[in-house]
Amino acid sequence: MHYRLLIITILVVLGLIPFTALGERDVRVGVYDNPPLSIVNADGTVSGLNVDILKEIAVKEKWRLSFVTGTLEEGLKHLSDGDIDILASLAYSPERAERFDISTVTIVVNWGQVYAAREGMLQSFLDLDGKRVAVVKGNIQYSGLKELLRDFGVSPRYVEVDSFKRVFELLQKKQVDAGVVGRFFGMLNDERYGVVATPIVFNPIELRYGFHKGVNADLISAIDQDLTAMKADRNSIYHKALEQYLQVAAKGGMPRWVKWLIGIAGGLFAVFFALSGLLRREVQRRTEDLQKECEVRLRTEDALAASEQKYRELVESANSIILKLDTGGVITFANDFAEEFFQLDTEEIIGRHIVGTLLPETESSGRDLAEMLATIMTHPERHLINENECVRKDGSRLWVSWANRPLFDDNGTLIGILSVGQDITDRRLYEQQLVYQANHDLLTGLPNRNLLADRLQQAMAMYDRHPCFLGLILLDIDNFKVINDTLGHGAGDLLLIAFADRLHTMLRKSDTLARLSGDEFVILPADLQESQAAAVLAEKVLSAMAAPFRVNDRELYVTVSIGIVGYPADGDNIELLLQHAEATMYEAKRDGKNAFRFFTGELNQQMHDRLSLETKLHRALEQEEFLLHYQPQVDLQSNTITGMEALIRWKGSDGVIIPPGDFIPALEESGLIVPVGEWVLETACKQAKQWIDEMEKPFIMSVNISARQFQRSEIVTLVAEILQETGLPAECLRLELTESLLMIDSETALDKLHQLKHLGVSLSIDDFGTGYSSLSYLKKLPISELKIDRAFVTNIPSDSSDTVLVNTIISMAQCLNLHVVAEGVETEEQRTFLAQQQCPTYQGFLFSRPLPVEQFTTLLKENQPLG
Repeated sequence: MHYRLLIITILVVLGLIPFTALGERDVRVGVYDNPPLSIVNADGTVSGLNVDILKEIAVKEKWRLSFVTGTLEEGLKHLSDGDIDILASLAYSPERAERFDISTVTIVVNWGQVYAAREGMLQSFLDLDGKRVAVVKGNIQYSGLKELLRDFGVSPRYVEVDSFKRVFELLQKKQVDAGVVGRFFGMLNDERYGVVATPIVFNPIELRYGFHKGVNADLISAIDQDLTAMKADRNSIYHKALEQYLQVAAKGGMPRWVKWLIGIAGGLFAVFFALSGLLRREVQRRTEDLQKECEVRLRTEDALAASEQKYRELVESANSIILKLDTGGVITFANDFAEEFFQLDTEEIIGRHIVGTLLPETESSGRDLAEMLATIMTHPERHLINENECVRKDGSRLWVSWANRPLFDDNGTLIGILSVGQDITDRRLYEQQLVYQANHDLLTGLPNRNLLADRLQQAMAMYDRHPCFLGLILLDIDNFKVINDTLGHGAGDLLLIAFADRLHTMLRKSDTLARLSGDEFVILPADLQESQAAAVLAEKVLSAMAAPFRVNDRELYVTVSIGIVGYPADGDNIELLLQHAEATMYEAKRDGKNAFRFFTGELNQQMHDRLSLETKLHRALEQEEFLLHYQPQVDLQSNTITGMEALIRWKGSDGVIIPPGDFIPALEESGLIVPVGEWVLETACKQAKQWIDEMEKPFIMSVNISARQFQRSEIVTLVAEILQETGLPAECLRLELTESLLMIDSETALDKLHQLKHLGVSLSIDDFGTGYSSLSYLKKLPISELKIDRAFVTNIPSDSSDTVLVNTIISMAQCLNLHVVAEGVETEEQRTFLAQQQCPTYQGFLFSRPLPVEQFTTLLKENQPLG
């Protein structure tokens, strides 16, 4: 019974609720004042084109609208925070589409327009440069104009306000030079505020409804459908609202001649009214005028005092040095920061001359100040920038950059200078550091090539005025690379520092000692009267090197090779002098080192010959004039070819074959040995692969690797790539390296050898016995072969010493399980002796001279026992 009564009660209550109320939805709408699109009236009600359309849609969709008014910026924030569901007017942009949901159907298209206070004032975007331009915060026309002007390089001063109405108010009061509004608002209100439209139009935009992101899909769908239907119906609220709001704007307001009549009538009435009361109020008005004048004067004085107070507060709070000087350079004002910066009290700085107080007294300080004053008086429109080294009370010195502006009295007479300074000490120190680094060697602190060139240029200019002997002495430490590779780069650096210090102590202050690069140093002596004086100095250097250097608890003895040149006999420019000095130094090295040499005409001819040869070698490499000959290596037991050595030849443009001894040293010195060596290695591997495939028999191709090639960090990678590209098995390639190169006890060299061995390539010591082999070190090397140098083979068996030496090398190789190849075998007696000593492999003219590819191929095909 009770349940039935409860159910009946609920049904009655529900019956009392209007049916339409059950379907209504509360929708919060943000509105900002943007006539004629959205209008916030004085009584708080809202209207406008967009608002009226939305109201009509709300009736159809049974929405209950509540309006939240404010500025555009506040509306955007409310919409972003979800405080409102719809913003009644939102200009579409891709950026806003990421932040908000926006209706698909456009209400109207608006655009931005620039307005001015009077006609002709602004004609193009360029006229806005430096102008005060009023804009609405958050408005898309503001951001569009800002981006557009930035592309044009135009920089106005923006004044941000909350509404288009405020933009026109500022423009009307001439507090700004221009204002940016939507064209619809401008059409409606330009005459009301007395502003004019300029030809500057930009940024057409689509106005739509904006929604809180991600939660109002039903609202968006309904508005898009209803708005589409309204636009199609000419009698809908959409078209009525367009006619109501936009045609009013287009009518242009009251005719101007009516305004003139009203103004004139008002003026005449005012004049009449003023004349009628003139006599009656004369005394009272005079009294009031006097009172007003006093009030104005008092307000002016108060305003001036307030302005001066603000100026003083600004100056005193600035983190810059601010000074005023009179035309004589006496300081008349200094802010607190200046006094603190220079560590001076007010009485120690005011009334004193800037030179001697802040600027150090030098020969040029007074002259520089006078020149600056003269320049300012001549060109008062210029703001001079200068930098000075200033002195503080404690004697420390700092660098200050000054911006100086002239000060004039009411008559236009120069009365002083306003100087604003910034501390640039750190910057100047950094610049000085950069200059030092650009002109000095960082390891030794000596002048580098740049500073040497500058001082040599000065010395050459002095020589042209006062001829004497101008000499240049170039020194190079003998065998420095061995020290560097053996003891490490750290020890090498310490030796260079000690070497530079010893040289420096024996020279005069007027002499220049510079480090060119690596272990090369240059002495530029001053005031030498003759070349003999340079020779005496060179002897002095050689003697100074006799004492050992102590590096890391080691005593190191070094010698130097010296080249001496004179200006202008040995070169009339810096590069030529250094080039000739280096060539002379190398001549001293070739003559046994630990000596000095003067540049000579014969040496000059050799340099020209070498330069000519290097040029031809460059061209030979480009024009593929190099070719390979191959010399067979023959097995002792079978007397058949087991391998071959690739030997480079140069076929000149005249067709003559040039022997390797005539050009390989030049390849080494010029560095061309690296690209040429790569070509040799690749060509030899290709040919070996071709012969192995044709003969169906494995052969070992021996290729010489120069010291420069081996020292390259990528030698292992190069060999691996060539083996892969050519398809040659790694075990069919043997790399021959010189004994002196392999005897360098360095981890880097050993690591490369082991990496090559790991590839499967075998390693051979070429010309074994000519270097300084250490048997203990030989055991560390991952080598598989020794090649006995032809110099030892030539005189066997007749020369007992060579016979014993060859026998010893073969026995040692057998003990170390190394393969042996004897080079330069030319007679049957030599072969017989080597066979008796069980030397397994021979190479020499007895078997075959080095042959070109075609002849060597024939030799392989015959495959007959040789010799």
